[in-house]
Amino acid sequence: MKYGYKVEHKGYTDVTREADPDDSWDRDDLSTSWDISNNILETDTQFPDIVSSKKLDFEKEYFLVYVIFSTGDSFHHHSGYECRLIDIFEHKENAQKLVEMIEKQNENYNSNQRDLGENAYSMKYTDESGEIKQISCDWNGYFESIDSCDIKTVTLQLQNQKKSKYKK
Repeated sequence: MKYGYKVEHKGYTDVTREADPDDSWDRDDLSTSWDISNNILETDTQFPDIVSSKKLDFEKEYFLVYVIFSTGDSFHHHSGYECRLIDIFEHKENAQKLVEMIEKQNENYNSNQRDLGENAYSMKYTDESGEIKQISCDWNGYFESIDSCDIKTVTLQLQNQKKSKYKK
């Protein structure tokens, strides 16, 4: 059985350089910063942020692996363009192994080993339940690059209920 989870995350985008009005091809350079909540929620939507073969427990700490990457083209750059939520782990050391795999695969791509074949734009890994998963490496590309690949500690919350940071 598969379980879907929603991770509360929002991007905030600013213009870092305005396009040259005299150049019809030029576009604004942008920078997006991301806010990823510590809260995750169960969801039954068709496209959850994270799919797990394990049912997560409430109030237990888990470790979310995510990648933030930039993109652009010949006429502009967008720093922090996307935040890709990869997977969630019970054990931090397993999350760290996935981070290292992603960084190594990206390093191989960037060190002129662009002839990685099918491994240039996707990679496989084994999750904690032993399931082999494949992810798209959209951060590999001519104009794309990883800004960060990190781990966020998260907890499963009841729907429409969040812990207040203030005690009553």
